[in-house]
Amino acid sequence: MAKCAPKGHIVSENKETGEISLAFCGNEIAVFGGLFGFTSRVQLAARKALGGIAFSLSTGLSISVFFLQFLDWWYSSENQETIKALTALPTPPPPVHLDHEPSSAVLPKLKTVCPLCRRVRVNATALSTSGFVFCYRCIYSHVKAHQRCPVTGYATELQHLVKLYSPES
Repeated sequence: MAKCAPKGHIVSENKETGEISLAFCGNEIAVFGGLFGFTSRVQLAARKALGGIAFSLSTGLSISVFFLQFLDWWYSSENQETIKALTALPTPPPPVHLDHEPSSAVLPKLKTVCPLCRRVRVNATALSTSGFVFCYRCIYSHVKAHQRCPVTGYATELQHLVKLYSPES
C-alpha cells in the first residue's frame, strides 16, 4: 500500500482483479471489488437497452411507413374514382311480375303497407328471393302454402324469410 493519501484519493489499484483500495490517513476504509467488472456490466446493460430501443424504433418506423402508404393509397384520386364509379351505378329496377294472374299481389302505394293483407306491416319480414317486405304472418303462411313470392312469382322457401329490425324496436 502507498503512503497515507488525502481523504478520498485512490491509494492502490489492482488492474487484474479490478479492486480499488482507498485509505484515510493510514486506515483502509473500503475495498471496491471488481469495480471495472461492475462498470463493464453497466455498459453491457446500456448497450442491450439501446439495442432494444433501436430495434423497437426501426420496427415502429417500418409499420408507420406502411400505414402512411396505405392511407395514401386509400385516399388517392385513383381509388376515389373507382369508389365513385361503383356508387354511381344506377339502382336496379324492382323485379317484374311473373304471375300475370289476378291472384298475384299488387304493390300498395304506401311502402309501410303489406301487399298481402293491405294493412300497416306488423313484424316486417323481407323475402330474400324478391326483396319485397311483408308482415311475418302473411308471408309465412303464403310461402308455406304456395312456395312462391306473392308479388313476383319467384320460387322460394321458408328459409328465405328475413326479419327486419327497425331503430324504433
